[in-house]
Amino acid sequence: MSPITALSVLRCLAGSPYDIWTVGSAARSGPASASRHRGTIVRYAAGQDLVGFLRNLRARFDENPVLFLTEDAQVADIAAHYPDIAGDYRILLPDPQTLAALGDKTQFAQLAWDAGLPVPATQIVEPGGDLDALGLGYPYVLKPYLRHARRVDDVAARDAFVASLSPLECSALVAQEWIPGGDDQLYFCFLLLDDTQELVASFLGRKLRQHPRGSGTTSFGVSVENPELVRRSHEILRALGGRGYCALEYKLDARSGTRSSSSSVKQSGFSRNTALPAFIASTASAACNL
Repeated sequence: MSPITALSVLRCLAGSPYDIWTVGSAARSGPASASRHRGTIVRYAAGQDLVGFLRNLRARFDENPVLFLTEDAQVADIAAHYPDIAGDYRILLPDPQTLAALGDKTQFAQLAWDAGLPVPATQIVEPGGDLDALGLGYPYVLKPYLRHARRVDDVAARDAFVASLSPLECSALVAQEWIPGGDDQLYFCFLLLDDTQELVASFLGRKLRQHPRGSGTTSFGVSVENPELVRRSHEILRALGGRGYCALEYKLDARSGTRSSSSSVKQSGFSRNTALPAFIASTASAACNL
């Protein structure tokens, strides 16, 4: 379980009539383990196969339980064994091929281009590729595989960030144009789609603050209304094959000079899997508990 995201999910489930089981790695702990809403805690050993652990755990339930994923790495594991897990747990995901493409930032970049989505200038960085040859001016954003993106302001910051990445994280690295504007110009749209891709529920929020600044996780935000942006998000996700929980993130391009019109919002990033975000508890506070 991702420590903060798992805690947010538990808060969403607080007061529900269901039995809650919190699954986590024995190698680490977090605030969710101490939550009064945590229910039964079970842990798998470091290096143990998560999918195998979940399939064995299924025998302890009378019927298929609902499975909430809170980390990108969990989604990658589940996606690789989705037909097996789908028979044991209630979880709705895109087909394995689509999900793999959404989880790999390089494949996703190609999906976005093919779909004609309004994404910023993007370049795929091959493993060991020459970062000095990128045609992007500073600052820009580096997006590794299964790790949060980081804004880099100069060569020193770029090299320090890349040096912190594992070979796996470097295996699908994307560099993307930085869209001018503060953190409070970021908007996120959470959607729940059924197995026919029809919209079941949606939540639109605006970041007011994130950590670290520039390319971090929401630490303060508010719900907003923009039916057109929700409609547009649904259309994009239908085109990409989205099902189950999905999310898109937008940034208002300060160069457009228009704040209210969704047509002035330039796509700055997408959630590339169905792992729930840390800010998911805000949906419950807004009476839209996804």
